[in-house]
Amino acid sequence: MKNVHTISRAILIFLVFISVNSKCYTQEQSISERVNIRIKALDKELNLSDEQEKQIQKIYTDSMERMAERRGDRPAPSGRRTGMFGGGFGRFGTIDSDVEAVLTPEQVKKYRAFNLKQQLERRMAVLDTTLTLNEDQEAKIRKIVEQDIIIINEIFAEMRESDADRQTIFGKIRDQREKTNKAIEAVLTPEQAEKYRSSMPMRRRRR
Repeated sequence: MKNVHTISRAILIFLVFISVNSKCYTQEQSISERVNIRIKALDKELNLSDEQEKQIQKIYTDSMERMAERRGDRPAPSGRRTGMFGGGFGRFGTIDSDVEAVLTPEQVKKYRAFNLKQQLERRMAVLDTTLTLNEDQEAKIRKIVEQDIIIINEIFAEMRESDADRQTIFGKIRDQREKTNKAIEAVLTPEQAEKYRSSMPMRRRRR
Protein backbone atom coordinates (compact mmCIF):
# COMPACT_ATOMS: atom_id res chain seq x y z
CA MET A 1 0.00 0.00 0.00
CA LYS A 2 2.87 2.35 0.79
CA ASN A 3 4.34 1.81 -2.67
CA VAL A 4 0.96 2.60 -4.25
CA HIS A 5 0.76 5.90 -2.35
CA THR A 6 4.35 6.74 -3.29
CA ILE A 7 3.70 6.15 -6.99
CA SER A 8 0.42 8.10 -6.82
CA ARG A 9 2.15 11.08 -5.23
CA ALA A 10 4.91 10.96 -7.84
CA ILE A 11 2.37 10.84 -10.66
CA LEU A 12 0.58 13.87 -9.20
CA ILE A 13 3.84 15.82 -9.05
CA PHE A 14 4.54 14.77 -12.64
CA LEU A 15 1.15 15.99 -13.83
CA VAL A 16 1.57 19.29 -11.97
CA PHE A 17 4.86 19.74 -13.77
CA ILE A 18 3.18 19.09 -17.13
CA SER A 19 0.41 21.58 -16.38
CA VAL A 20 3.01 24.24 -15.52
CA ASN A 21 5.01 23.37 -18.60
CA SER A 22 1.94 23.75 -20.85
CA LYS A 23 0.75 27.09 -22.18
CA CYS A 24 -2.30 28.40 -20.34
CA TYR A 25 -5.46 28.22 -22.45
CA THR A 26 -9.13 28.75 -21.75
CA GLN A 27 -11.45 25.75 -21.53
CA GLU A 28 -13.52 27.13 -24.42
CA GLN A 29 -10.68 26.90 -26.92
CA SER A 30 -10.58 23.86 -29.17
CA ILE A 31 -7.51 21.69 -29.54
CA SER A 32 -6.83 23.14 -32.98
CA GLU A 33 -7.01 26.70 -31.59
CA ARG A 34 -4.59 25.87 -28.78
CA VAL A 35 -2.20 24.17 -31.20
CA ASN A 36 -2.30 27.18 -33.52
CA ILE A 37 -1.45 29.53 -30.64
CA ARG A 38 1.56 27.39 -29.76
CA ILE A 39 2.67 27.08 -33.40
CA LYS A 40 2.49 30.85 -33.93
CA ALA A 41 4.62 31.45 -30.83
CA LEU A 42 7.20 28.91 -32.00
CA ASP A 43 7.24 30.29 -35.54
CA LYS A 44 7.95 33.77 -34.18
CA GLU A 45 10.96 32.42 -32.26
CA LEU A 46 12.23 29.81 -34.71
CA ASN A 47 11.08 30.92 -38.18
CA LEU A 48 9.62 27.50 -38.98
CA SER A 49 9.29 26.20 -42.52
CA ASP A 50 5.88 25.08 -43.78
CA GLU A 51 6.91 21.44 -43.45
CA GLN A 52 8.15 21.97 -39.89
CA GLU A 53 4.88 23.67 -38.93
CA LYS A 54 2.92 20.74 -40.35
CA GLN A 55 4.95 18.13 -38.45
CA ILE A 56 4.94 20.04 -35.15
CA GLN A 57 1.23 20.71 -35.46
CA LYS A 58 0.64 16.95 -35.62
CA ILE A 59 2.88 16.36 -32.58
CA TYR A 60 0.98 18.89 -30.46
CA THR A 61 -2.44 17.80 -31.72
CA ASP A 62 -1.76 14.14 -30.94
CA SER A 63 -0.50 15.07 -27.48
CA MET A 64 -3.48 17.28 -26.63
CA GLU A 65 -5.92 14.66 -27.87
CA ARG A 66 -4.34 12.07 -25.59
CA MET A 67 -4.61 14.45 -22.65
CA ALA A 68 -8.26 15.16 -23.52
CA GLU A 69 -8.98 11.43 -23.56
CA ARG A 70 -7.49 11.03 -20.09
CA ARG A 71 -9.65 13.86 -18.77
CA GLY A 72 -12.69 12.32 -20.42
CA ASP A 73 -13.25 15.31 -22.71
CA ARG A 74 -13.61 13.08 -25.75
CA PRO A 75 -13.85 9.35 -26.48
CA ALA A 76 -10.73 7.48 -27.47
CA PRO A 77 -10.46 6.46 -31.14
CA SER A 78 -11.22 2.80 -31.73
CA GLY A 79 -8.37 0.56 -30.65
CA ARG A 80 -6.54 3.17 -28.58
CA ARG A 81 -6.01 2.30 -24.94
CA THR A 82 -6.85 4.98 -22.38
CA GLY A 83 -6.16 5.52 -18.73
CA MET A 84 -3.10 6.78 -16.87
CA PHE A 85 -0.69 4.25 -18.30
CA GLY A 86 -2.67 2.93 -21.27
CA GLY A 87 -3.19 6.07 -23.32
CA GLY A 88 0.40 6.88 -24.15
CA PHE A 89 1.36 8.12 -20.68
CA GLY A 90 5.02 7.90 -21.53
CA ARG A 91 4.48 10.29 -24.44
CA PHE A 92 4.45 13.20 -21.98
CA GLY A 93 8.20 12.89 -21.75
CA THR A 94 8.79 12.69 -25.51
CA ILE A 95 6.97 15.78 -26.83
CA ASP A 96 10.05 17.99 -26.70
CA SER A 97 12.28 15.34 -28.26
CA ASP A 98 9.70 14.82 -31.04
CA VAL A 99 9.64 18.54 -31.76
CA GLU A 100 13.43 18.83 -31.61
CA ALA A 101 13.74 16.02 -34.15
CA VAL A 102 11.98 18.29 -36.65
CA LEU A 103 14.24 21.29 -36.00
CA THR A 104 17.70 22.28 -37.14
CA PRO A 105 20.51 22.29 -34.52
CA GLU A 106 20.32 26.08 -34.29
CA GLN A 107 16.54 25.96 -33.87
CA VAL A 108 16.89 23.34 -31.14
CA LYS A 109 19.02 25.75 -29.08
CA LYS A 110 16.43 28.50 -29.50
CA TYR A 111 13.58 26.08 -28.74
CA ARG A 112 15.14 25.00 -25.45
CA ALA A 113 15.81 28.62 -24.45
CA PHE A 114 12.24 29.54 -25.41
CA ASN A 115 10.79 26.70 -23.35
CA LEU A 116 12.91 27.60 -20.33
CA LYS A 117 11.84 31.24 -20.52
CA GLN A 118 8.17 30.31 -20.91
CA GLN A 119 8.21 27.89 -18.00
CA LEU A 120 10.09 30.32 -15.77
CA GLU A 121 7.82 33.28 -16.48
CA ARG A 122 4.63 31.26 -15.92
CA ARG A 123 5.81 29.82 -12.63
CA MET A 124 7.04 33.19 -11.38
CA ALA A 125 3.75 34.83 -12.35
CA VAL A 126 1.83 32.27 -10.30
CA LEU A 127 4.15 32.63 -7.32
CA ASP A 128 4.03 36.43 -7.40
CA THR A 129 0.24 36.46 -7.69
CA THR A 130 -0.12 34.02 -4.80
CA LEU A 131 2.55 35.44 -2.50
CA THR A 132 3.07 39.11 -3.52
CA LEU A 133 6.86 38.82 -3.59
CA ASN A 134 9.14 41.78 -2.98
CA GLU A 135 12.02 42.51 -5.37
CA ASP A 136 14.62 40.66 -3.32
CA GLN A 137 12.41 37.59 -2.94
CA GLU A 138 11.56 37.63 -6.64
CA ALA A 139 15.23 37.68 -7.65
CA LYS A 140 16.20 34.85 -5.27
CA ILE A 141 13.22 32.64 -6.11
CA ARG A 142 13.66 33.18 -9.84
CA LYS A 143 17.13 31.58 -9.59
CA ILE A 144 15.71 28.68 -7.56
CA VAL A 145 12.88 28.06 -10.00
CA GLU A 146 15.12 28.32 -13.06
CA GLN A 147 17.47 25.71 -11.61
CA ASP A 148 14.50 23.48 -10.78
CA ILE A 149 13.22 23.66 -14.36
CA ILE A 150 16.64 22.77 -15.75
CA ILE A 151 17.01 19.77 -13.43
CA ILE A 152 13.47 18.52 -14.04
CA ASN A 153 14.02 18.77 -17.80
CA GLU A 154 17.22 16.74 -17.40
CA ILE A 155 15.26 14.08 -15.51
CA PHE A 156 12.73 13.86 -18.33
CA ALA A 157 15.59 13.60 -20.82
CA GLU A 158 16.91 10.69 -18.77
CA MET A 159 13.50 9.05 -18.93
CA ARG A 160 13.46 9.38 -22.70
CA GLU A 161 17.00 8.15 -23.25
CA SER A 162 17.29 5.32 -20.72
CA ASP A 163 15.40 2.26 -19.54
CA ALA A 164 14.90 3.67 -16.03
CA ASP A 165 11.54 2.63 -14.59
CA ARG A 166 8.88 5.27 -13.98
CA GLN A 167 8.93 4.82 -10.21
CA THR A 168 12.63 5.72 -10.16
CA ILE A 169 12.09 8.74 -12.42
CA PHE A 170 9.10 10.00 -10.44
CA GLY A 171 11.05 9.52 -7.24
CA LYS A 172 13.74 11.83 -8.61
CA ILE A 173 11.09 14.38 -9.60
CA ARG A 174 9.52 14.22 -6.15
CA ASP A 175 12.88 14.64 -4.41
CA GLN A 176 13.82 17.59 -6.62
CA ARG A 177 10.48 19.33 -6.06
CA GLU A 178 10.73 18.85 -2.29
CA LYS A 179 14.23 20.36 -2.40
CA THR A 180 12.92 23.31 -4.43
CA ASN A 181 9.96 23.83 -2.12
CA LYS A 182 12.24 24.02 0.91
CA ALA A 183 14.53 26.49 -0.86
CA ILE A 184 11.58 28.70 -1.80
CA GLU A 185 10.08 28.57 1.68
CA ALA A 186 13.43 29.67 3.14
CA VAL A 187 13.09 32.95 1.21
CA LEU A 188 9.49 33.59 2.32
CA THR A 189 8.04 35.11 5.46
CA PRO A 190 6.19 32.67 7.77
CA GLU A 191 2.85 33.94 6.45
CA GLN A 192 3.95 33.56 2.82
CA ALA A 193 5.36 30.09 3.50
CA GLU A 194 2.04 28.94 4.94
CA LYS A 195 0.19 30.35 1.95
CA TYR A 196 2.67 28.65 -0.39
CA ARG A 197 2.23 25.27 1.29
CA SER A 198 -1.56 25.54 1.25
CA SER A 199 -1.54 26.40 -2.46
CA MET A 200 0.27 23.21 -3.45
CA PRO A 201 -2.12 20.73 -5.15
CA MET A 202 -0.72 17.66 -3.38
CA ARG A 203 -1.18 19.28 0.02
CA ARG A 204 -4.74 20.34 -0.80
CA ARG A 205 -5.55 16.80 -1.87
CA ARG A 206 -4.32 15.33 1.43
CA ARG A 207 -6.50 17.67 3.51
